[in-house]
This record gives sequence, C-alpha cells and structure tokens, in this order.
Amino acid sequence: MRILLILTMIMLTLFSTGCKKRNERKKITLLPKYSHDAEANYNLASTFAFNGKFDLAREYFNKALSLDKNFYKAYNGLGLLSAREKKYEEAAAYFLKSTKLNDDYAEAHYNLGIAYIKLKQDEKAQKELEKAVHLDPNYSKALFSLAEFYRIHGIKDKALDYYERYLKINPDDARALLSAGWIYYEKRSLGIAIEHIKKAIEKAPDFAMAYYRLGSIYQYQGINSKAESLYLKAIEKDKLLVDAYVNLADLYFSDQKYDRAKYYYKAAEAIDNNNSYVKKKLEKLEELTKNGK
Repeated sequence: MRILLILTMIMLTLFSTGCKKRNERKKITLLPKYSHDAEANYNLASTFAFNGKFDLAREYFNKALSLDKNFYKAYNGLGLLSAREKKYEEAAAYFLKSTKLNDDYAEAHYNLGIAYIKLKQDEKAQKELEKAVHLDPNYSKALFSLAEFYRIHGIKDKALDYYERYLKINPDDARALLSAGWIYYEKRSLGIAIEHIKKAIEKAPDFAMAYYRLGSIYQYQGINSKAESLYLKAIEKDKLLVDAYVNLADLYFSDQKYDRAKYYYKAAEAIDNNNSYVKKKLEKLEELTKNGK
C-alpha cells in the first residue's frame, strides 16, 4: 500500500508542463505589434503559467485560440491548467483536441495518457503513452510512466524494458534503479538486482525503501547479517517503514532471538495496528514464551 501511495503522489506531478519560462522577466503585456500573433500570446500564457499566474495563463491561451482556432499547443496548455485543478475529464478533452489537430505532438499524447490514468481508463492511457514514445523515443517522462504502468499491471518484462530505456537517458534516477532492480530480483537475476539497488542507494543515500529492498534480497540469500544492517538503516531513514520492522522481526524470529523479534513486531504494530500477520506472529511469540522457549 505504501508503494501504491507513493506512486499515486508521483502521478499527480507527471503531466508534462510544456509551459516553460520564455523570459527571465515576468511579462505583463505584449508589444502592440505582437498582440495579434497566436504564438506570441501562447508564449505569454506559458510565462504566466510558469510564474503561477494561472488565470492570466488561461486568458492568453484562449486569446491564442481566438487568433488561430487550430493552435494545438494552446489546447494542451488549457489541458494542463485543468489537470492542475484535478478536472481530469476536462483536461483529457483539451489534450485530445490538441492531438486531433496535430497527431505528431508527443507532449499532448503523453498528457492525455496521464489524464486517462487519473480517469482509470488504462487501455486508453497505454495507447497514448506508447504513442508519445513512438513519436519521441527519448521522451523521459513517457518512458518512466510506461515502466510504472506496466509494473503496476504486473507486466514485468515490458516494465523492465522501459525502465532500462529510461535509465540510458537518466542513469542516476534512484526510483527507476530501485524498481528495475526489484524486477530483476523477482526474475531471480540477483546479481543485476543488487547492482541496481546499490546504485540507487549511492545516488540517494536517504532512500529508505532501497535499503529495505536490498535487505530483502540478502535475507532471501540467507545473508542475515547484511540484511539486518540494511533493515536497521531503512528504519533509521524512515521511522514509519513498517515492512522493514516486520522483515527485521522475521529475521530475529527465524534466528530464535525472540526478545528482539517481539520488540520489532511491537514497533510494526504501533505503526499499523491492523496488520494481521504481525498479530499472528506476536501470538506465536506469546505461546513460545508460555512454553518456556
């Protein structure tokens, strides 16, 4: 659940803004000779959006469209403003209009894909994200989003392919390194998995989940001393990472270090008191204690 929550938060920031700063200074008006130029009005709208002046941005995107009803970039800009307000159906309609006017506009296809994800229209989302990558094979956000999409849907080979394509462009992205590394672990390519996750830790030393995942791999290999230190490091970095407490407690339980196991199960229970697995383990410990073990 924690991972899904993180992914949800990430998705909220994934729209490709397109509204890049066109000028270091905050423009207020256009020069008269540019006032009837759709591109100039679009650029001004983008500047306003970049500086957080969203009402003015909307005004000038619409002005661009009043001058050129087929100005596809302006529809994309309006979609971004709607997405910012979490009006995803409205945003999708704007992005779709942009793609209808220019089917080669990768950014609008990408943004439409993300809007469809928010609307839980996964088949349409997949199609649009794939289209964005087809148009621009080095589109980082689209590559990462497709990797996440396929991972969440359990299509691991495709997810791994997109993570690796993304990492060729962004080799230091700890999120992608961890996700790809974990898929390698699930495929039991342990050496590559460890290499990826170690690099994730190197690039993001406070990445608690990476320590936890690496610890899980060492625990699977039976290298409990390494697993123990990594779980402790994960807890140090994130005091609420309940899975690290549980795995550490399991490790102590299997080594018959019952006092330590109880301590970490109790800590996990304090974070998540509805965890049925932890409750069963604590009950088992109570039973062992009563029997004098």
